[in-house]
Amino acid sequence: RQVDLRKTQLKTKTDLLKELIRAEIEREKIESGEKEGDKDRGADMVESLMDSIKETVKERKKNAKSV
Repeated sequence: RQVDLRKTQLKTKTDLLKELIRAEIEREKIESGEKEGDKDRGADMVESLMDSIKETVKERKKNAKSV
């Protein structure tokens, strides 16, 4: 049962991260005056955000193991 709850929590956190990323991209688009048709910059931003999230996850896992 606890495993099920943890999976649900992780899914929820993932969904929240996706929403945060979408909101950040929209904010960046508005600030930069980007047109709807320009998808490349959004893709670059998603990739950059995902990379930084992966790094943070790796660091947290490493820190959790060392404790």
